[in-house]
Amino acid sequence: MKTLYIIGNGFDIYHGLDTKYQSFGMFLQKKHKNLYDNLIQYYDLPELDPDDEDSYYDPLWSDFENALANLNFEYILEENSDYLPDIASDEFRDRDLHAFQQVMEILVDDLTSKMYDAFKEFISNVIFPANINGRKLKIEPNALFLNFNYTDTLEKYYECKESQILYIHNKATSDDILVLGHATDPDSFIEEDKKPPIDATEDEYFQWQQEMEDNYDYSYDSGKDELLSYFKKSYKSTDEIINDNYSFFSKLKNIENIVILGHSLSNVDQPYFKKILQSLENPNVSWSASYYGDAQPIYENLILIGVNKEKINLCTMDQFKA
Repeated sequence: MKTLYIIGNGFDIYHGLDTKYQSFGMFLQKKHKNLYDNLIQYYDLPELDPDDEDSYYDPLWSDFENALANLNFEYILEENSDYLPDIASDEFRDRDLHAFQQVMEILVDDLTSKMYDAFKEFISNVIFPANINGRKLKIEPNALFLNFNYTDTLEKYYECKESQILYIHNKATSDDILVLGHATDPDSFIEEDKKPPIDATEDEYFQWQQEMEDNYDYSYDSGKDELLSYFKKSYKSTDEIINDNYSFFSKLKNIENIVILGHSLSNVDQPYFKKILQSLENPNVSWSASYYGDAQPIYENLILIGVNKEKINLCTMDQFKA
């Protein structure tokens, strides 16, 4: 196998599958209104209007995975502050100490597990056109495929064997959880522990310690920690995924041609491309990539990951037709 195909969402869209993130938003709006409202309210994603074409193509929705790192957690904490207990109240009960944390736990579950379940439901119900109306591409049958999509389009329309395909983020028809997430290091959201003043005297240190104890709020701090766990649960750990699929990347050393179809090389997935580049033994591998609209971002992203600009060939998807 001398050719590696890298398949992105544009490949499915080109073949008539409605797998846009905007369509996922529309799906949530109809089927899971609470999840949709959370996205609008907590991530500052714009409202989607099925009657407004400009709304449907909003770029913030196109960059949905990166948007998952934009959770406005400070707003959420403030919005739910009514769940914080009033310890001085005659109506206070011990269980009230945990109410704020429990609300955060439910919300994090909605924004992660339930969101991913809804995404899998959306992908699983995408309609495959009965035929692809002259859009079939020229694809080598004895190639390797790194598929970022969750659909089995390659198998349905091109009769590719599943053994040739790595579904890097899992497959909708399997029992696996689909991988969806942002690329921002979750540790960047963790606040550093406050430290006492440098060269503090014993009395100053005691006073600082007393202030820390006086300002500590168990209910608020435990709820905030629960909410911040969202960033780790929604993080796409590309390093871990690469390690889990070491055997696939080890097959790439003799690859001579790489063809990218419908992938934007967005920031969240660039570690995979860098790993591919590191896995190659042939320094003269040619890189062909499809683009839609403006080719410059694709070219710049290929340069950014380290591809030799002399080996880059950019084409529209139609130029790959059989």
